[in-house]
Amino acid sequence: MKSLYLESVGGIAGDMFTASFLDAAVVDLREMSSVLETIGLPDTSIRSESTRRRGLPCTYLEVTCHSEKWKNMFHFRPDGTVRMYELRSFVGGLSLESSTIRLAEKILLIHAGARLRGGPVVGEGALPVQLASASGAYSSGESNDSRPATTMQKSDPTNPAGSIDPAGSDDPKSNAPSNLVPSPNIAEALFSADPLEGKDEAMEALYAAPGVVDLLVDIIFAAHCIRRSEATSFYASPVRSGGGYVGQERNPIFPTSELYRGLPVQNLRPDLGDALRELSTPTGLAILRALEPEFLPSWPDGKVRSLGLGAGQYESDEFANVFRMVLMDRSENTALYSEARREPEGYVRIKYRVQCGLGAESQEKLAKLMDSLEHQSASDVRLYQRKNSEGKPGLGLTFLCDGDDLTTLSDYLLNHSTAFAIRYEKLRPGASGPASGLAAPLPSASRTAEEGSGSGQTENPYN
Repeated sequence: MKSLYLESVGGIAGDMFTASFLDAAVVDLREMSSVLETIGLPDTSIRSESTRRRGLPCTYLEVTCHSEKWKNMFHFRPDGTVRMYELRSFVGGLSLESSTIRLAEKILLIHAGARLRGGPVVGEGALPVQLASASGAYSSGESNDSRPATTMQKSDPTNPAGSIDPAGSDDPKSNAPSNLVPSPNIAEALFSADPLEGKDEAMEALYAAPGVVDLLVDIIFAAHCIRRSEATSFYASPVRSGGGYVGQERNPIFPTSELYRGLPVQNLRPDLGDALRELSTPTGLAILRALEPEFLPSWPDGKVRSLGLGAGQYESDEFANVFRMVLMDRSENTALYSEARREPEGYVRIKYRVQCGLGAESQEKLAKLMDSLEHQSASDVRLYQRKNSEGKPGLGLTFLCDGDDLTTLSDYLLNHSTAFAIRYEKLRPGASGPASGLAAPLPSASRTAEEGSGSGQTENPYN
């Protein structure tokens, strides 16, 4: 099982994200050029180069649009803006893997949702941000520096202050571990929303022409890189917000600031003048939020398969303006860990089979639910036919999981589906089950959340 650790060393931006996968050789430039051809934006090109940021070898990626012919592919309003549903429709019509399209649409919705200050998306629910306990505390720190210039080449390195890019295109800078209590999340509704529902208020968000090409290319590239990594679990360091001012406003400015809701932040030292800028861009933060990672102060346990550093545009002698990705195999070999963390001799990993009935759901939502469960370490996820309480045919969902993941997966299932109850059974290691052939339930192994024994049912508080 592969996992990704996403580390904001100097910040996070869409181009930095893809550049880190290029640096790790998870993808190559020819492959990304092929994806760019599939996107089909006229007169758009990419280039990458090996470079250094404060001595660290890394890869820099630049997206360049040489004309405005791409505007003919969208319907612009009289004020020169285009609505989000135009961008989503464009992404949804691309000839790419369905998982890539779904993730790209999710990133777009989160990006657009940040612009709905006071709307139904903002402040609804809380993101289940999991933050590993560690010594010290995460500092919220200052905001960050200014936005990149409103060109297709991200930002002008000769203008550290920069100017606001209406489309939220990317600028390089972000990173850090730390210990902050998560605050309510911005995009809970977006995470559970069907990206194909055009009635979503986020679809009405307006985008100015400068930066739209960068936004589309960055989110599609990021979704493609995630699919190619084959990662099923995601972890991240706390993010960097930066500091400084854009005019009279302190970084991070709206709508970037909305994307920090619920995220742990640890900034660079305040005496670093180069860090007084925007270190994390809206696109970079939207990509991170779409993956719903568990936030850790250090790398998770496992074997490192590859790692890569993506360079930001701004070069500094004070901090390394890079984003790092680490692709790992989650190891089952306890000998890799220290004595203090090693599981006791004779330890047997406990597995559970979880089952639930489902109400009426669209095929898209069911596919998204199953993908989300697999990304959170569930295995053997499948649907089955059942008889509902009215004696009519219905659908059920079943999957296997480790005991350590049972509570998290059960909560996710109850809060993000039409499941009205769940049943879980402890499985005997090595025994073959009647359906999946993986294991069979132990006698009297089912447990009830309320009573500790019995049918193993948990009611959905949302139904």
